Amino acid sequence: MILGLKMTPGTWILSGVLAWAGSFVFAAFGLFMGYLLPTENVMQVISPILGVLSLFGGLFVPLALMPSVMQDIGPYTPTYGVVSIARFPQVGERSTGPGP
Repeated sequence: MILGLKMTPGTWILSGVLAWAGSFVFAAFGLFMGYLLPTENVMQVISPILGVLSLFGGLFVPLALMPSVMQDIGPYTPTYGVVSIARFPQVGERSTGPGP
């Protein structure tokens, strides 16, 4: 038990693997921006974009605690998808984002 979380080692490993696999989206975004921009400017452009996506996607604070506008935008961000996938083994239910 770490900080009140009770999960089996398999759940920890599966969550970590899913989060790692989901990070390929952001690796591809970084490569795209690396080819698009001069190398000395890439991090200056990517950092604020990833920060805003993380904030709106519920990575720092759960969406349920955010204002309704952010709750409406959050499910459409890529970070929301990665967070939902990584949390799936812990909560055992499908995300409540957009779609069927």
